[in-house]
Amino acid sequence: MNYRADSRWSALCAFVKEDAIELLFDNNRSDCRQTIDALQNLAEKHWNALPMHFRVRDSIRNHSESPFERDFVASIRLNHLHLIFLLRRLAWDRLSETSGPLIEVAMETLKLVVELIVLREELSNSGSKLSWKISHYGLPAAGIILLVMLNSHATPSNLRASRSRVLQDLAVLTTEIERGTIAKAGDPNHGLLTKAAQTIHRFLNQTLSGENSCQLSAAPPVPERPQDEVMWEQQFGQEIRESEFSFWEGIADHPFLDGQYLLAEGDGVEELYVPESQQL
Repeated sequence: MNYRADSRWSALCAFVKEDAIELLFDNNRSDCRQTIDALQNLAEKHWNALPMHFRVRDSIRNHSESPFERDFVASIRLNHLHLIFLLRRLAWDRLSETSGPLIEVAMETLKLVVELIVLREELSNSGSKLSWKISHYGLPAAGIILLVMLNSHATPSNLRASRSRVLQDLAVLTTEIERGTIAKAGDPNHGLLTKAAQTIHRFLNQTLSGENSCQLSAAPPVPERPQDEVMWEQQFGQEIRESEFSFWEGIADHPFLDGQYLLAEGDGVEELYVPESQQL
């Protein structure tokens, strides 16, 4: 395990991601579905070709005692999960639709990112800072999870089954960002992390308050959706690709969150936050 191996893996993933991003902005191509399938097969081929000791599927704490190796295998896994995330995002046509496969990879990504946050004192930088990993991998995963949970229609069964764990992971992510343990003022990712944390915090406060609570319903979609939610979705769909900051601003404008009072740092969220000594 070394920087050369990490660079080689990053390059392999980058080639596939480039094709995926091209499809994201041109998904009207007639061969879109076939191309997505081919890219998914290629991504799995690359992953399966890795040496076994490069592949982590459970806790990184159990994978190695070396701080460098823990961070290394986590980076390898996050890069692969991000690639799968992009490909499954391509198959998600409309915000009003549910996507079990996309949520599955988003939850796994969020879980691994939170584990890195909890174990940050036991890791040694193997190529990228923790704040970058959170911004690049954790925030997109958290954002998709919030979008699905804010959807008033039926929710994927895998998200309903893991609701408590997901809310706890979101609480840990938000609390640590707000405490300033992830990025300080002046860090290139500070503004994005802060905006995302504020939005997630607001969502958690609303969910915990029980007022207009997001219900992860197993019922089929209702015939008519609230008009303000439909209008928000149309506007959000136009802005979703502008920038990461605009993405989180768009989520914050959702009718469920828009105009709600954001409690002081930690208020409400501590009900979900678990001390590091009790995590994992």
